[in-house]
Amino acid sequence: MLITGVRDDYPIPLEEYVPLLREHADRETEIAQNVARVAAGCVEQFLDTLIDRRTSSVYVEGSPWDWGTKVRSGAQTQEAIRCGVVPHEITGRLAAPFVEAYSSRTYDELQRAFQIADDSCATGVCVVTHEYHADRSVDIAEEIRTKENVGLKNAAAKGHARPDAPAIQTTGIMTPKRIAERLEGCSDCAGLSNGIFRFLIDVIKAGEPSEEFNRAQQRKERILSSFMKIRQWTGLDPEKWILDGMKLVKMR
Repeated sequence: MLITGVRDDYPIPLEEYVPLLREHADRETEIAQNVARVAAGCVEQFLDTLIDRRTSSVYVEGSPWDWGTKVRSGAQTQEAIRCGVVPHEITGRLAAPFVEAYSSRTYDELQRAFQIADDSCATGVCVVTHEYHADRSVDIAEEIRTKENVGLKNAAAKGHARPDAPAIQTTGIMTPKRIAERLEGCSDCAGLSNGIFRFLIDVIKAGEPSEEFNRAQQRKERILSSFMKIRQWTGLDPEKWILDGMKLVKMR
């Protein structure tokens, strides 16, 4: 229901969806945050169109999400939120997203996102994530951009239409909270109705994690950051070993 924006085969009205999301946010924390991230990503993309900046969303999370009656990938879940929750007045003006259930860890997801950006002759990548995950995300993004030399230096050999296109030069992080603030400060939102304007801000804020959740996730992020340093220093990848081990346990 929160993922698809549909209840009893009918779309949930905007004025009913936000109170519903708030009601379920404490026990459906990950879904609420995912709704906020997808909505924020669409808003950021929409605001970019107002300054003639072409952007596209990339959904490559492969983690399984239980919808109650079926299991879908994170990428499919994000696309469902985009189609069912974010108003068409926004998504109808945006390029279609790239959707692929690729991986269940941040490093692989960002690596794939950079590959897609490279193939599209993009010059920058922006990650939309919550504050507790921001520092590690930008560190990984910069590592991929520099260490793995992701760029368009071999664009001509790869058959790009723009062989002189510049390399991917920038990586950025935007949190849903900052994007909501950017929307609130928008003096010209291209004819968005006040109802949709308010809905988007309220949906993003409703998915903001609690302080308790933030503290718990920050502890987890510190452990994962230590794994990242081990990988950088030794070439060994303990995070991947753990995830592979968890997959084997599930298979058994």
